[in-house]
Amino acid sequence: MDTKEQKYLNWLAKKMTNQASKQELEALEAWEQQNVSNKKFSEDIVHVWKQTGDYANDIPVDIDGAWNRFEGALEATSTTQKTVVRSLPWIKMVAAAVVVAVLTVGWQAFFQQTTPEIIHLATKGQQQTINLPDGSTVVLNENSTITYEKNFEPRVLELSGEAFFDVTKQAGQSFEIQTATTQTTVLGTSFTIRAYEKEPVEVAVVTGKVAVNKIDESNQKVVLLPKEQVVVRENEPLQKTPQASNAMAWKTQRLVFNNTTLKEVVGTLERYFDIEISSNPAIENCHYTGNFQKPVLQDILDAVAFSTDLEVEQKENKYILTGQGCQ
Repeated sequence: MDTKEQKYLNWLAKKMTNQASKQELEALEAWEQQNVSNKKFSEDIVHVWKQTGDYANDIPVDIDGAWNRFEGALEATSTTQKTVVRSLPWIKMVAAAVVVAVLTVGWQAFFQQTTPEIIHLATKGQQQTINLPDGSTVVLNENSTITYEKNFEPRVLELSGEAFFDVTKQAGQSFEIQTATTQTTVLGTSFTIRAYEKEPVEVAVVTGKVAVNKIDESNQKVVLLPKEQVVVRENEPLQKTPQASNAMAWKTQRLVFNNTTLKEVVGTLERYFDIEISSNPAIENCHYTGNFQKPVLQDILDAVAFSTDLEVEQKENKYILTGQGCQ
């Protein structure tokens, strides 16, 4: 089980033992709402908790071997209980082992070596500015979370979602941001990271120098300079590119299109407004120029349609663009 899974498992265990803080409960809820898989993970843990509750006290304590003892405990339970738990996926088995240990030795004994964490959360439709203990500033985009040890020594934090970092130099000490697939290291600089689950990680630099490591067997590394970015995809080499014109749009609340293809315009609008837009291939090579401060989707679509002779149709939460194309 990786660190990220352990963190959410810890929060769930705290929730089920009434030990979770308000911040942890809010962060857990936001994470569950990100996608169906996260919600299912939480439901599985609760299910295992209920299944283990009746016999956990009979299991000796050794967290490293908790799963082996968990199986031993199953031998003393009913056939129905064994069938339920043995059919669980791998992560549910690991979760069951931890749940048994928590139920057996109590909350504080199980987590006595856990360093207190600080959690900051921006929920849907919200942005939050955080001043870190070292003087650095983080602007969290919606549905995003950062987590770090209370003393913030060393300067390491975990990010889920999207954030802009303005890092203060501190006696040569590095500043590290961890996501599920990357490790980004800086000394003092400003940049943005997008690391939502199920999406490639994107890092774009405003000032300074940023080193991005891919956390896999390849351990690839790329160093980014201002106006450069990298998109980290599974099974693809790291390759820095010029920064996309609207990479910081979520923070600046400004969308700029300069002779931009309609295909790229549509992709930018989908991402910024979290909406689905489809278009027929004939119009994708049309170009559009426009500048929008505090963008409103309908205003942009009306302007694009007028400039490129398109028709816009809305069906429920989806927009459809049609036209004859451009010469």
